[in-house]
Amino acid sequence: MTAGFRLGPLGGRAPIACPEVEVASRRLPAVFDGFRIALLSDLHAGPFVRREYFQMVLQHLRRRRPDVVVMTGDMVERSRAEPAYLVELLGRLARSLPAYAVLGNHEYYGPVAEHVRRMRSAGVDVVINGRRLLGRNGRAPGSGRPAIALVGLDDLKEGRPDVAGAFAGLGAGTFTIVAAHNPDLADRLGPDRPVDLMLCGHTHGGQVRLLGWTPVTFTENRRYLAGLVRGPGFPLYISRGLGPTGIPLRLGAECELPFITLRRESSEREPGG
Repeated sequence: MTAGFRLGPLGGRAPIACPEVEVASRRLPAVFDGFRIALLSDLHAGPFVRREYFQMVLQHLRRRRPDVVVMTGDMVERSRAEPAYLVELLGRLARSLPAYAVLGNHEYYGPVAEHVRRMRSAGVDVVINGRRLLGRNGRAPGSGRPAIALVGLDDLKEGRPDVAGAFAGLGAGTFTIVAAHNPDLADRLGPDRPVDLMLCGHTHGGQVRLLGWTPVTFTENRRYLAGLVRGPGFPLYISRGLGPTGIPLRLGAECELPFITLRRESSEREPGG
């Protein structure tokens, strides 16, 4: 499903897709079968992205009611020019849905500590080289309740990702989702990390694609352009993101707000199978 949103001073209308994606795993606790994640990435709030656009994004979230929202960075074009509406609308989002975020490279183009403070004041849990345990409602689980882990890593380009620190003490039996801005970080996690799914952004799907040709991918690994791809032993979903950077133009790489549903894959053979 797509809808037209107005982007930037040129007044062009940018479509936004809301793909529904399923990821199945035998390691997923049964109670989390059907758990839905909204992947909100690369809004680039600033001169090209107006308040009305983000309001429409929030309408998509309200209609689809995911269990949790994960933001994978670049919520602002440059944090030194962060628009006033961002914190207000993030607060509206966080009051209705559990919301977690990691940092992208653009958050570092200005007062990153102030940006993090504002995000947290709005109710968004910014996870920097750490992890959170999530219950079935997307929030911290009660004692003894089933949980999955969300590991948040700092930006690969401008930050200081601490993979060992973020994973320290995390049991190998815990179903684990990694959130990081740049998908190239997948190749630096190491083969022994208990990763079941990685969520990223950064690439914009190339932002401009001409007849299948992508001049710029924003990544070292060109396989990590967009969509559900295979990483080093685990699946990645790389969002094309919601906004433009550099210029108010997207061509052949439409904006997207993906919804990812986790499914419990049975380890038992069906009768007669």
